[in-house]
Amino acid sequence: MESDLHTIHGMLGLMPKGVWSDCKRKKNNQSNRSRSFLLGLRPWHIWKKGEGTKTVVDRTYFYMAGAMFRPEGCELWLSLVNFYKTYFPDFKYNSIIVNRECEYTIHKDARNRSNKTLSFSLGDYTGGRLILYDEDKKEVDRIDTNYQPYIFDGMNTWHSVEEFEGERYSIVAYLL
Repeated sequence: MESDLHTIHGMLGLMPKGVWSDCKRKKNNQSNRSRSFLLGLRPWHIWKKGEGTKTVVDRTYFYMAGAMFRPEGCELWLSLVNFYKTYFPDFKYNSIIVNRECEYTIHKDARNRSNKTLSFSLGDYTGGRLILYDEDKKEVDRIDTNYQPYIFDGMNTWHSVEEFEGERYSIVAYLL
């Protein structure tokens, strides 16, 4: 497994600048280097406008994320699909988010359609563990995901990423 993860890590360094965009839910003190991109399906939201709000009416339509149309994105997608098929054959997903140097604030993955999230990180860094919280947002555990895939309930569990030093990529697979 570790050699496959090192191969995937090497591929991340080859991704062109044009596929990376700003991380959402990032902490305020993050550098401008924090970026992410999506591989796989992305929901096409049909919105209903209301009094100063927007409500998702339907998200049964999907389109392929932009990075999938780049040769590097397709190659990375295929490598990740093979990785998941080999080591996690029963894990169901249709989207993968790739993050570079993102420290996410506490959140739940409310848009997921499954309570299973598979997360791992790659790079030469210290800190950066996945932090899990209870319903009162009190810390319960810190999980080291560096070259160590971890499955958790990202849809119903509050979670974040602790501060880190160094180069850190995280790859999160989930079902929309």
